[in-house]
Amino acid sequence: MNDEKQGGAGPAADETTQHAIDRTVIADVLNCYAHGGTTEQSAISAGVDVATAHKIIADAIAAQKGPE
Repeated sequence: MNDEKQGGAGPAADETTQHAIDRTVIADVLNCYAHGGTTEQSAISAGVDVATAHKIIADAIAAQKGPE
């Protein structure tokens, strides 16, 4: 598998993972999730671990909520 898809970093990962997550990976996770896939299925389809997929999805949801 592509090392870039293994851990990830950038806006969609925590400080413990320092590899950049490609925008394509983020799009793959969110696309699968938006079409009814589970977080686990989204992670598998994008080639990342479940924790990274959770972070990508959580960041996307938080970004949509905006300021309160």
